[in-house]
Amino acid sequence: MPSIPRRLMLTGSLAGVLTATAGCSLLEQRSAKDETPKNSGDTTASSSHGGAELVPVRQGQGQPGQWADCGPVCVLMVLLALGKTPEGWNPDDPVPAIMAIQGAGRMDLPRPEAMEGSTLTQMAAGLGSYQVRTRRVLDAEAALKAAREQRMAVINVMTHQFSWPQDLPDKVPHVVVLAGHDEATDEYLIMDPMSRAEDNSVHRASADEITAAMTSRSDVGGLVAES
Repeated sequence: MPSIPRRLMLTGSLAGVLTATAGCSLLEQRSAKDETPKNSGDTTASSSHGGAELVPVRQGQGQPGQWADCGPVCVLMVLLALGKTPEGWNPDDPVPAIMAIQGAGRMDLPRPEAMEGSTLTQMAAGLGSYQVRTRRVLDAEAALKAAREQRMAVINVMTHQFSWPQDLPDKVPHVVVLAGHDEATDEYLIMDPMSRAEDNSVHRASADEITAAMTSRSDVGGLVAES
């Protein structure tokens, strides 16, 4: 695998409004394993972002409602990439930080056992609680353009639209972090909270793959971090 560029200049921000559910539903994930490894896997492919790094975090950490946590986990990964330390963050045990970002004054989500996913609006609120502003994008090209400008984005996709293995067998609504662009290879960087433990890394995908993943949902779009 080609090396990820050492410096991807990013700024942060949030202001999107979208109410369609972006996270993976608990009810749709009954076939997933309840007991999963902690945040193990290859994170050595992380790249530097003005002193911070891309840190892939898995949503399947064994916490209540883990299969509905793709939204909160994407928020955590964006915050880390922007050089911010989320409340409760511990790279060896991400669960306290996942639970904290869901709570009052952050994403304000329902109790984990009752949650069936989160919306881009709620993710915007979570990022906004750390003074990160965003703008909403409504199509794949706008999201890809932001990545070429080395801005972080959370994008709506469906599971099983990319080449790497994922924890859940079903095809369900999902979100991933579109984390930048490698000009040398014309590949885009993706952090997927549904990655399996053995492949928990910064993934690469083509523009066509990302476009197909985004347009597989009726609510095409995402949030781009601005400042």
